[in-house]
Amino acid sequence: MRKIFGWATVSVRWFSKAFSVTRTAFRLLELLDMTILIVTYMTARMLAYFLATVQHLWWKFRRGAVPQVHTPSGEPQGIVFLTPGYTQQSIELVWMAERLRRRGMIVFHADISHNGNVHTQAEILERNRQILADIARLSRQSELPVVFLGMSMGGCHSAWLAKDLYVRHRIKAALVVTVQSPINGSRVATFGEYPCVQELIPGSRGVEETSQCFHYLEHIGVSLKFFSALYDEVVRRRDSRLRRRRGSPVYWSESLPQIGHWGAYQNPWAMSIIAGFISHFLDIPDKEALSAFDSGCFPQLEKQTYRDSVQSIRSAKGLDDTGMYVAVKGDVSESRS
Repeated sequence: MRKIFGWATVSVRWFSKAFSVTRTAFRLLELLDMTILIVTYMTARMLAYFLATVQHLWWKFRRGAVPQVHTPSGEPQGIVFLTPGYTQQSIELVWMAERLRRRGMIVFHADISHNGNVHTQAEILERNRQILADIARLSRQSELPVVFLGMSMGGCHSAWLAKDLYVRHRIKAALVVTVQSPINGSRVATFGEYPCVQELIPGSRGVEETSQCFHYLEHIGVSLKFFSALYDEVVRRRDSRLRRRRGSPVYWSESLPQIGHWGAYQNPWAMSIIAGFISHFLDIPDKEALSAFDSGCFPQLEKQTYRDSVQSIRSAKGLDDTGMYVAVKGDVSESRS
């Protein structure tokens, strides 16, 4: 019995020591992870702020103040509502807006305070109520599809704005796009200095309501698209997309060529992917391809062949049933509901 008791005592001491070493190792890893998070966050934020400042100065001296609405020179193909992320200013979104404008979009900037987007869900809805009314009136008159595009916390706000547009004005958005948005919350939300970040704490009521808002949009037929970065110190990939519920589709978060949480709208490659996705979703024809047909670069093919192929793709995807998409330019025309 003494031997058994001695072995048991030694085993307990060994396990206790092993547990203590393991706990210390995990604490060191957590400290290292937090250090990497802070360094990466500050570096990415400072770099994005520097690039945004350069853009601001260039825009100010070349074109003046940032317009509330960017209007294309040609025939409009759609309406895009841009919502900035936490503490972001509209000037940081101006190049994204210009890319969309050159693709034929009418781009609206969200109304935010001078401190940037530091608003709660209720505040962002109240501040942009008139803009949503203008978008609804424009969409009815021109029959243009509406797209909401939001960065970080602005992606969550985009869902609420799209829902409000439908509830108040009965205008269903064609697409909601989020870029590195904390759909399921962010692990650094507790460090935010403004009350709005309390809605982004994992497991909070704000996160649950945002998730329900996205599922509501899914239920009424709004398409959803989620983007994430290759590495994001603020929003993990699995938190940047909508979690699956029974009977709902599986959503994936597409990776952008972006490192860090900040700077996607200063990254030309990331902006090209986002703007290209929106254009292809709305079936805006490739102007370069059509101009090549017009110039006779492909004599063995006809222009109608290209348009017919686009039309067949639309039919295969079932886009004709929604009536919310832009028709291919040319002889082909579609009616919108």
